Amino acid sequence: KYKVCDAFAIQAGQFKVPFTIESLINPVNLEVFDYGEEIFQLCGYNDVSKVGKIGRDIGIMATGSLFKIENKNGENFGIVNYQIGVFNGNGINNTDNNNRKNIAGRLDIHPWMKELTLTGSIYNGTYNYDTVRNGDRNRWSAGLQFKNKRITVRAEYIGAETGYVDYADLANPVETTFSSKGYYAVAGYNFFLGKEKSQSLMPVIRYDYIDGKTFNNDKGTSYFTVGLNYWPIKYVNCKLDYSLIQHDGGDDEHRIAAILNFKF
Repeated sequence: KYKVCDAFAIQAGQFKVPFTIESLINPVNLEVFDYGEEIFQLCGYNDVSKVGKIGRDIGIMATGSLFKIENKNGENFGIVNYQIGVFNGNGINNTDNNNRKNIAGRLDIHPWMKELTLTGSIYNGTYNYDTVRNGDRNRWSAGLQFKNKRITVRAEYIGAETGYVDYADLANPVETTFSSKGYYAVAGYNFFLGKEKSQSLMPVIRYDYIDGKTFNNDKGTSYFTVGLNYWPIKYVNCKLDYSLIQHDGGDDEHRIAAILNFKF
Protein backbone atom coordinates (compact mmCIF):
# COMPACT_ATOMS: atom_id res chain seq x y z
CA LYS A 1 0.00 0.00 0.00
CA TYR A 2 1.26 3.48 -0.87
CA LYS A 3 -0.40 6.56 0.59
CA VAL A 4 -0.01 9.72 -1.47
CA CYS A 5 -2.18 11.83 0.84
CA ASP A 6 -5.33 11.48 2.96
CA ALA A 7 -7.45 11.74 -0.18
CA PHE A 8 -5.66 9.00 -2.15
CA ALA A 9 -3.81 5.77 -1.48
CA ILE A 10 -3.29 2.73 -3.67
CA GLN A 11 -2.82 -0.90 -2.66
CA ALA A 12 -2.39 -4.20 -4.47
CA GLY A 13 -2.34 -7.82 -3.40
CA GLN A 14 -4.86 -10.05 -1.60
CA PHE A 15 -7.22 -8.33 0.83
CA LYS A 16 -10.84 -7.93 1.88
CA VAL A 17 -13.12 -6.84 -0.95
CA PRO A 18 -14.68 -3.44 -0.04
CA PHE A 19 -18.26 -4.63 0.25
CA THR A 20 -20.57 -3.98 3.27
CA ILE A 21 -19.60 -2.64 6.70
CA GLU A 22 -19.59 -5.97 8.49
CA SER A 23 -17.45 -7.98 6.08
CA LEU A 24 -14.51 -5.62 6.70
CA ILE A 25 -14.75 -5.91 10.50
CA ASN A 26 -12.31 -8.36 12.08
CA PRO A 27 -14.48 -11.18 13.53
CA VAL A 28 -12.73 -10.76 16.89
CA ASN A 29 -14.23 -7.27 17.07
CA LEU A 30 -17.76 -8.32 16.15
CA GLU A 31 -20.48 -8.06 18.79
CA VAL A 32 -21.46 -11.75 18.37
CA PHE A 33 -19.39 -14.85 17.68
CA ASP A 34 -19.30 -14.63 13.87
CA TYR A 35 -20.69 -12.94 10.75
CA GLY A 36 -24.34 -13.35 9.85
CA GLU A 37 -25.45 -15.80 7.15
CA GLU A 38 -26.20 -12.94 4.75
CA ILE A 39 -22.51 -11.97 4.94
CA PHE A 40 -21.35 -15.58 4.50
CA GLN A 41 -23.62 -16.32 1.54
CA LEU A 42 -23.49 -13.01 -0.35
CA CYS A 43 -20.04 -11.56 0.41
CA GLY A 44 -17.54 -14.20 -0.71
CA TYR A 45 -17.23 -16.47 2.32
CA ASN A 46 -19.55 -19.46 1.82
CA ASP A 47 -21.04 -17.72 -1.21
CA VAL A 48 -24.13 -18.99 -3.03
CA SER A 49 -22.01 -18.91 -6.20
CA LYS A 50 -19.49 -21.28 -4.53
CA VAL A 51 -16.75 -18.72 -5.35
CA GLY A 52 -14.67 -17.03 -2.68
CA LYS A 53 -13.09 -17.70 0.69
CA ILE A 54 -12.91 -15.45 3.77
CA GLY A 55 -14.09 -12.43 1.78
CA ARG A 56 -10.73 -11.78 0.11
CA ASP A 57 -9.59 -11.58 -3.49
CA ILE A 58 -6.62 -10.61 -5.65
CA GLY A 59 -6.78 -7.04 -6.94
CA ILE A 60 -5.80 -3.40 -6.84
CA MET A 61 -7.73 -0.75 -4.92
CA ALA A 62 -7.78 3.01 -4.35
CA THR A 63 -8.88 4.48 -1.01
CA GLY A 64 -9.17 7.94 0.45
CA SER A 65 -10.73 10.27 3.01
CA LEU A 66 -12.21 13.55 1.79
CA PHE A 67 -13.41 16.83 3.32
CA LYS A 68 -11.57 16.56 6.63
CA ILE A 69 -13.05 18.34 9.66
CA GLU A 70 -12.36 18.39 13.40
CA ASN A 71 -14.95 17.40 16.00
CA LYS A 72 -15.38 18.84 19.49
CA ASN A 73 -12.90 16.29 20.89
CA GLY A 74 -10.17 17.52 18.56
CA GLU A 75 -10.32 14.40 16.35
CA ASN A 76 -9.91 14.79 12.60
CA PHE A 77 -12.07 12.71 10.29
CA GLY A 78 -13.27 12.78 6.72
CA ILE A 79 -16.91 13.39 5.91
CA VAL A 80 -16.55 11.06 2.90
CA ASN A 81 -14.44 7.89 2.74
CA TYR A 82 -14.19 5.74 -0.38
CA GLN A 83 -12.75 2.40 -1.50
CA ILE A 84 -12.89 1.20 -5.10
CA GLY A 85 -11.00 -1.65 -6.69
CA VAL A 86 -10.64 -4.12 -9.54
CA PHE A 87 -10.45 -7.83 -8.65
CA ASN A 88 -10.01 -11.21 -10.31
CA GLY A 89 -13.37 -12.26 -8.89
CA ASN A 90 -12.27 -15.81 -8.16
CA GLY A 91 -11.40 -15.65 -4.46
CA ILE A 92 -8.18 -15.78 -2.48
CA ASN A 93 -5.22 -17.80 -3.83
CA ASN A 94 -7.00 -18.44 -7.14
CA THR A 95 -5.98 -17.06 -10.50
CA ASP A 96 -8.62 -15.60 -12.79
CA ASN A 97 -10.51 -18.09 -14.98
CA ASN A 98 -12.49 -15.81 -17.29
CA ASN A 99 -11.79 -12.76 -19.45
CA ARG A 100 -13.43 -10.16 -17.22
CA LYS A 101 -12.35 -8.36 -14.07
CA ASN A 102 -14.80 -7.58 -11.26
CA ILE A 103 -15.35 -4.15 -9.73
CA ALA A 104 -16.16 -3.48 -6.08
CA GLY A 105 -16.58 -0.18 -4.26
CA ARG A 106 -17.80 1.22 -0.97
CA LEU A 107 -18.72 4.79 -0.02
CA ASP A 108 -19.06 5.93 3.61
CA ILE A 109 -20.53 9.27 4.65
CA HIS A 110 -20.10 10.68 8.16
CA PRO A 111 -22.67 13.51 8.31
CA TRP A 112 -20.67 15.81 10.61
CA MET A 113 -20.32 13.02 13.20
CA LYS A 114 -17.44 10.56 13.31
CA GLU A 115 -19.62 8.07 15.19
CA LEU A 116 -22.34 7.91 12.52
CA THR A 117 -21.73 6.15 9.19
CA LEU A 118 -24.09 5.96 6.23
CA THR A 119 -22.76 3.48 3.70
CA GLY A 120 -23.42 1.91 0.34
CA SER A 121 -21.41 -0.61 -1.67
CA ILE A 122 -21.54 -2.44 -4.98
CA TYR A 123 -19.98 -5.53 -6.51
CA ASN A 124 -20.26 -6.04 -10.26
CA GLY A 125 -18.73 -8.86 -12.27
CA THR A 126 -18.90 -12.42 -13.51
CA TYR A 127 -17.77 -15.81 -12.25
CA ASN A 128 -17.10 -19.25 -13.67
CA TYR A 129 -17.39 -22.08 -11.14
CA ASP A 130 -18.55 -24.89 -13.45
CA THR A 131 -20.72 -25.43 -16.54
CA VAL A 132 -23.91 -24.66 -14.57
CA ARG A 133 -22.66 -22.12 -12.04
CA ASN A 134 -21.41 -19.23 -14.12
CA GLY A 135 -22.58 -15.85 -15.35
CA ASP A 136 -23.22 -12.56 -13.58
CA ARG A 137 -22.25 -12.11 -9.94
CA ASN A 138 -23.67 -8.75 -8.88
CA ARG A 139 -24.24 -7.46 -5.35
CA TRP A 140 -25.24 -4.19 -3.69
CA SER A 141 -25.72 -3.07 -0.10
CA ALA A 142 -26.93 -0.13 1.95
CA GLY A 143 -26.56 0.39 5.68
CA LEU A 144 -25.82 2.59 8.65
CA GLN A 145 -23.84 2.38 11.86
CA PHE A 146 -23.66 4.42 15.04
CA LYS A 147 -20.72 3.48 17.23
CA ASN A 148 -19.08 5.17 20.21
CA LYS A 149 -17.49 3.86 23.41
CA ARG A 150 -20.86 2.87 24.88
CA ILE A 151 -23.31 2.21 22.06
CA THR A 152 -23.14 0.12 18.90
CA VAL A 153 -26.05 0.03 16.45
CA ARG A 154 -25.63 -1.32 12.91
CA ALA A 155 -27.97 -2.47 10.15
CA GLU A 156 -27.48 -3.43 6.49
CA TYR A 157 -29.45 -4.75 3.54
CA ILE A 158 -27.77 -6.81 0.79
CA GLY A 159 -29.24 -7.62 -2.62
CA ALA A 160 -27.69 -10.10 -5.04
CA GLU A 161 -28.01 -11.58 -8.51
CA THR A 162 -26.14 -14.77 -9.35
CA GLY A 163 -25.96 -16.31 -12.81
CA TYR A 164 -26.50 -19.92 -13.76
CA VAL A 165 -27.21 -21.95 -16.87
CA ASP A 166 -30.47 -23.91 -17.19
CA TYR A 167 -30.00 -27.15 -19.16
CA ALA A 168 -33.68 -28.18 -19.15
CA ASP A 169 -33.41 -28.14 -22.93
CA LEU A 170 -30.00 -29.66 -23.60
CA ALA A 171 -29.93 -28.36 -27.15
CA ASN A 172 -30.68 -24.79 -26.06
CA PRO A 173 -29.27 -24.00 -22.59
CA VAL A 174 -30.57 -20.76 -21.14
CA GLU A 175 -28.40 -18.31 -19.21
CA THR A 176 -30.36 -16.66 -16.41
CA THR A 177 -29.97 -15.36 -12.84
CA PHE A 178 -31.55 -15.93 -9.45
CA SER A 179 -32.03 -13.13 -6.93
CA SER A 180 -31.16 -13.29 -3.24
CA LYS A 181 -31.41 -10.88 -0.37
CA GLY A 182 -30.38 -10.66 3.24
CA TYR A 183 -30.37 -8.14 6.06
CA TYR A 184 -29.45 -7.80 9.70
CA ALA A 185 -29.66 -5.42 12.64
CA VAL A 186 -27.51 -5.54 15.76
CA ALA A 187 -27.42 -3.41 18.91
CA GLY A 188 -25.25 -3.49 22.02
CA TYR A 189 -24.39 -1.37 25.05
CA ASN A 190 -21.02 -1.38 26.81
CA PHE A 191 -20.75 -1.46 30.60
CA PHE A 192 -17.25 -0.63 31.86
CA LEU A 193 -16.18 -2.66 34.87
CA GLY A 194 -13.26 -3.03 37.26
CA LYS A 195 -11.34 -0.66 39.45
CA GLU A 196 -10.00 1.35 36.50
CA LYS A 197 -13.00 0.65 34.22
CA SER A 198 -10.66 -1.26 31.90
CA GLN A 199 -13.04 -4.19 31.40
CA SER A 200 -16.08 -4.02 29.14
CA LEU A 201 -19.23 -6.14 29.09
CA MET A 202 -21.68 -5.70 26.21
CA PRO A 203 -25.13 -7.34 26.16
CA VAL A 204 -26.09 -7.78 22.49
CA ILE A 205 -29.26 -8.43 20.50
CA ARG A 206 -29.23 -9.27 16.79
CA TYR A 207 -31.62 -10.27 14.02
CA ASP A 208 -30.56 -11.78 10.66
CA TYR A 209 -32.54 -12.90 7.64
CA ILE A 210 -31.31 -14.61 4.48
CA ASP A 211 -33.77 -15.69 1.81
CA GLY A 212 -31.53 -18.66 1.03
CA LYS A 213 -31.99 -18.69 -2.74
CA THR A 214 -29.33 -20.96 -4.14
CA PHE A 215 -29.30 -23.49 -6.95
CA ASN A 216 -31.39 -25.96 -4.99
CA ASN A 217 -33.12 -23.93 -2.26
CA ASP A 218 -35.55 -21.04 -2.13
CA LYS A 219 -36.47 -20.99 1.56
CA GLY A 220 -35.67 -18.16 3.94
CA THR A 221 -34.19 -18.38 7.43
CA SER A 222 -34.39 -15.98 10.40
CA TYR A 223 -31.88 -15.83 13.25
CA PHE A 224 -32.76 -14.25 16.62
CA THR A 225 -29.63 -13.90 18.76
CA VAL A 226 -28.90 -12.62 22.27
CA GLY A 227 -25.43 -12.64 23.74
CA LEU A 228 -22.70 -11.27 25.96
CA ASN A 229 -19.41 -9.84 24.67
CA TYR A 230 -16.76 -9.50 27.39
CA TRP A 231 -13.25 -7.99 27.26
CA PRO A 232 -11.51 -8.70 30.62
CA ILE A 233 -8.33 -7.14 29.19
CA LYS A 234 -7.68 -5.52 25.83
CA TYR A 235 -6.01 -8.67 24.45
CA VAL A 236 -8.71 -11.21 25.40
CA ASN A 237 -12.32 -11.45 24.25
CA CYS A 238 -15.05 -13.88 25.36
CA LYS A 239 -18.43 -14.28 23.69
CA LEU A 240 -21.47 -16.34 24.64
CA ASP A 241 -24.50 -16.32 22.31
CA TYR A 242 -27.84 -18.06 22.03
CA SER A 243 -29.72 -18.13 18.69
CA LEU A 244 -33.22 -19.22 17.77
CA ILE A 245 -33.12 -20.25 14.09
CA GLN A 246 -36.45 -20.36 12.23
CA HIS A 247 -36.61 -21.92 8.77
CA ASP A 248 -39.52 -20.96 6.52
CA GLY A 249 -41.73 -24.03 6.33
CA GLY A 250 -39.34 -26.07 8.50
CA ASP A 251 -38.45 -26.89 12.08
CA ASP A 252 -36.82 -24.43 14.47
CA GLU A 253 -33.27 -24.88 15.68
CA HIS A 254 -31.48 -23.69 18.82
CA ARG A 255 -27.79 -22.82 18.86
CA ILE A 256 -25.42 -21.90 21.68
CA ALA A 257 -21.99 -20.60 20.71
CA ALA A 258 -19.08 -19.74 23.00
CA ILE A 259 -15.74 -18.42 21.78
CA LEU A 260 -12.49 -17.21 23.33
CA ASN A 261 -10.23 -14.92 21.29
CA PHE A 262 -6.71 -13.78 22.02
CA LYS A 263 -5.76 -10.61 20.15
CA PHE A 264 -2.19 -9.52 19.56
